[in-house]
Amino acid sequence: MCWPPRQQISQRAADAYLPGWAIQKAPGRLIDNHGRFDKLAKDVASVPASQFAGEIGAHFGDSIIESVIWLGITPTAKIAQRTGMTITNCGGGGTRMANHATNYDKFSFYRLADAIASGDFSQQIAAAMVIIGGTFPAIAARMASVDYSLLDYLIPSFGTNDFTGAGPTCPIGTNADITGATFKGAINYGIQTIMTARPNLKLIFTTPIWRTLDGTAGGAGSQLIDYANAMLEVCALNRVPVVDLYRRFIINQFNYVHWMGPGDGTHPNNLGQDLIGGMMAAGLFDNF
Repeated sequence: MCWPPRQQISQRAADAYLPGWAIQKAPGRLIDNHGRFDKLAKDVASVPASQFAGEIGAHFGDSIIESVIWLGITPTAKIAQRTGMTITNCGGGGTRMANHATNYDKFSFYRLADAIASGDFSQQIAAAMVIIGGTFPAIAARMASVDYSLLDYLIPSFGTNDFTGAGPTCPIGTNADITGATFKGAINYGIQTIMTARPNLKLIFTTPIWRTLDGTAGGAGSQLIDYANAMLEVCALNRVPVVDLYRRFIINQFNYVHWMGPGDGTHPNNLGQDLIGGMMAAGLFDNF
């Protein structure tokens, strides 16, 4: 059998993969829509730039996004690395989607939605000054530094603290809820508020990841999977995409020490942060 030169084979094979792929920061490396490396990428002399290059994003979430427990590459930084997007880490430890204690409540997603819509983060800056300890003054400053009139993408990553929340608790609620008193209501309110004020802004949510408390009842009596499912359901009704990290992040009771480290059943270590950041980036390529 007569075969064409190897260079032609490699180029044809690579060309078949190019649509929908992204350039990785390392030259000559590609990732597919599920975050995997293409073994043929080494044969590609040049690839199209990521459609996210030059775009601006903001990533809101809890301590898993802030990444103060395990220092190293954050999920937000991994998104920037894989997409070429300029993205600001607005994560804060202990924060929720829905209602919270007085000053922390200013950093709940439904309250942040008002600030994102108006561009006014004065309430967050004031609340940060009275939250004892932590990095909230710096977090509030980063939030306020973003020009939301120019923002292209917003990624809310909340839920694990709504699940465990006590004083006040965060019940799941109903699909019709539109206040921060419930988890579903906070999502509905946030989407409505942000998209009304900034209709050009593209939202993509991420569910909470598995943790060792999975299968137990949280502060409001629901389980972690209930919060993940609630987010999927409400976002589907609003036609807003979600990256389902609860099901897709390859972590469980058998291997969590590898991805979280000993003594921590909640926060991904450097390996885990790198992986979920890549999965979040893949979600952007999947949906936009």
